[in-house]
Amino acid sequence: MQPQPPSQAPVEPKRLLLMDDEPTSTLISHAERRIRAAGYNVDLVTTMGEAIAAFHRHYYDLIILDIDMSQSSDPSAGDGVTVLQQLMALYHQSQVVLFSGAGTVAHWFAASSAHCAGYVAKDESGQDAAGAPQDSIDRLLQSIARALDSEPPARRDTGPMPPTLLLAGNDPALRSDVQAQLAQSGLAISDYSLDEAAALSDETLATFGVVLLLQHEFNTRQRTRQALARLLSLSPHPHVIAGCDGRNELRDSILYLANQRPFRLINLSQTNWPDQLQAAVSEAQIWYGRAEIVATHADALRRVEITLPADYLAAWSSEGESSDVE
Repeated sequence: MQPQPPSQAPVEPKRLLLMDDEPTSTLISHAERRIRAAGYNVDLVTTMGEAIAAFHRHYYDLIILDIDMSQSSDPSAGDGVTVLQQLMALYHQSQVVLFSGAGTVAHWFAASSAHCAGYVAKDESGQDAAGAPQDSIDRLLQSIARALDSEPPARRDTGPMPPTLLLAGNDPALRSDVQAQLAQSGLAISDYSLDEAAALSDETLATFGVVLLLQHEFNTRQRTRQALARLLSLSPHPHVIAGCDGRNELRDSILYLANQRPFRLINLSQTNWPDQLQAAVSEAQIWYGRAEIVATHADALRRVEITLPADYLAAWSSEGESSDVE
């Protein structure tokens, strides 16, 4: 008689949490049904408070958040980006995808810098690689699958970040301005056009501690997207920081950048962008090779035991507690 192979426990479906304040809307009803049909378990909540409470009760592989929660019974709690920031502050392994029809430019940048795994607009439609039509739920399911397939950043304890920075973009004046802004950073800056940077070898790119992709406007041509995709995929070794103008007419390119998951996404339309840039570079040095805990909502951090690096904790304490994304 042949020995029987050991039985294997059945693989549990991935567990998802969906937050939306209009659960009976046609779009959300269809989204919930199609998420289940795709093989996921999904819990639906209608308020920010319910989402946070569910987070503490269960482990969710992925959380889907709406931004506009104006129909919620607890509107004072904030919006979906606020919940995203709170969940990231707890350093949970759950991925977070935003599924919203009401995001503003500010939301796009804040969500990206808080490490949102995907940003899908409820009115988004298009075609897949074969030319077949896609609706926003198709895009959401793709974003869910991509996020769940991605591995969390590996920890790397090989010493301090290399004191080298790659600056890439097709605006020489902006790159010159950035070099002046970072003159006191102590980093050796290598300056390239976007195509030149994307053409560098893997060995060369691995020598940089930080990569800056800065341009007032990134076009949506395939060549540009291919260059951005290669460089943005380097994080977290090195960390990649992207920046562009935050204008509504640039929505497609901004959301493309946000969905590539940069370490930080900087709005070059804001007058304080040089301060944002210097802070992002400093944080990249602190978190080089390590998974980041986003410093936001200190009361949420107090609920769990989190050990922050001493230098980061000292810098944060000296600035005071803030509800903004650091």
